[in-house]
Amino acid sequence: MIYPFFTAAAFFLLLLQTAVMPHYTTFTGFYDLLVPLVIYLGFIRSAREGAGLILMMGVMSDAVSGGFFGSYLTAYIWIFLMVRWLITFLHVKHTALIPFVVAAGVLMQNCIFLLVFAILDPDGTPGADSTRIIVHQVLWAVFTGPLLLMLFSSVLRKWNGWLRLLFAG
Repeated sequence: MIYPFFTAAAFFLLLLQTAVMPHYTTFTGFYDLLVPLVIYLGFIRSAREGAGLILMMGVMSDAVSGGFFGSYLTAYIWIFLMVRWLITFLHVKHTALIPFVVAAGVLMQNCIFLLVFAILDPDGTPGADSTRIIVHQVLWAVFTGPLLLMLFSSVLRKWNGWLRLLFAG
């Protein structure tokens, strides 16, 4: 029953970032909200369980982005693998490291996008504001990423409690 929860969460975040956030200038240049969800999946799910969810989230994001198809999927896979690798060496769940893990994920996604853009459109150049936008997104991630991870954890606990009540009675 974990797949419906994460599918709904991914759909909600995608809807929020594509339909709601663009209407508020405060969120101009905000990072991809699915990156913290990918990081959260890397923390709490096994690679086998997370793979299907990452695939679904990547295809959903690529379908609505209008960019090069597969770029979000590629970024999500690499971010997930980075988190899985980090938790084998570091105690990443320590709260002091969380902002940096989310910021690294956002930075990694932007680097992958720039690489995909350079490979698939060699004549094009990234906009002059690319560096400023990336720094802006990383700063947003440092401050809001841990809050989103705590929100995911809290909502998942409530979801699991609700399911226990539903199937116990």
